[in-house]
Amino acid sequence: MADRDHWEKLSSFFEEMIREHLADLSWETRYPMKIHYSETMRQQKRLAKDVSKVKINIVLFYGPKRTLADTIFKRTGGAFPKKDIQYLIDNSICSVKLKHRKGAIHFAYAAFPAEHNRHALRACIIEELTQIMGLINDSRFVERSIFNDHSRYLELTLHDRWLLRVLYNSEMKPGMPADQALKEARRYLSVIRPE
Repeated sequence: MADRDHWEKLSSFFEEMIREHLADLSWETRYPMKIHYSETMRQQKRLAKDVSKVKINIVLFYGPKRTLADTIFKRTGGAFPKKDIQYLIDNSICSVKLKHRKGAIHFAYAAFPAEHNRHALRACIIEELTQIMGLINDSRFVERSIFNDHSRYLELTLHDRWLLRVLYNSEMKPGMPADQALKEARRYLSVIRPE
């Protein structure tokens, strides 16, 4: 019984952190986001009646590391090769994988092993969910950012927030050529941040 209570508390904590960060991302991007299904929501009978009709494009997995790859492979219908899923789980604290269609993110999953402490889990949630929004993967060349694994940042920085705002401004379109996207980014920043 103690293990079940512990797992339920961790699951509730995980879900609350997800909700908080989705609200933050939604504020920065003006893009609506919400959790449609979780095991906790199902157990507490908080699911919307039409949840089975909702088109879900991001699936988040939180569970024991030893079973995570099998669960992801099964629940995503084999959309990602199992060996790739296992590699990411074995070689990173947490991970995300995206599928693109016509330059736009079409489907994604993120994996969060339950063995991590709450601080590591929070940093993972912030980084991985923000990367799902289309920002860069980890790079030592990005300064003042949660996306530099050699930095001290565990929360979104002002730099990260500006990147989100630029990426989700109404003139940015999925699949834009890089030179056109950079031109639009410069134009947007010159209007919104003229200094």
